[in-house]
Amino acid sequence: MPNGRTMELSYRGLNARAAERNDGTWLLLTASKVRIDTAASATSSAWFQRAAWLYSALLEPAGDGSSYVVTRDLVFASGRAVGHFVTGSKSVGLSAGRSIDDDDDPDLPVPAP
Repeated sequence: MPNGRTMELSYRGLNARAAERNDGTWLLLTASKVRIDTAASATSSAWFQRAAWLYSALLEPAGDGSSYVVTRDLVFASGRAVGHFVTGSKSVGLSAGRSIDDDDDPDLPVPAP
């Protein structure tokens, strides 16, 4: 897992995790779920990227056919691009996700000084 901020996006039953890298790019992490369809608001590149990555086996259909599954970490220029790819919609970005960094989890015990 990269050392940067880690986010989880839950959207219409899909769960995806992404991590920010030191250079500002983001990784969509292996086993993240991706919406199959793209919304009318999505650009043609969202559909094209899905098709190309399916062909390259970087995405595969989930066993139940409800989504695609990421088979290895995928690099994106921004968190917004990750969110658009996962949801297939320009209206939902990674900012709709939640931080899953250990420092942000109130249920984890605080280490002793």
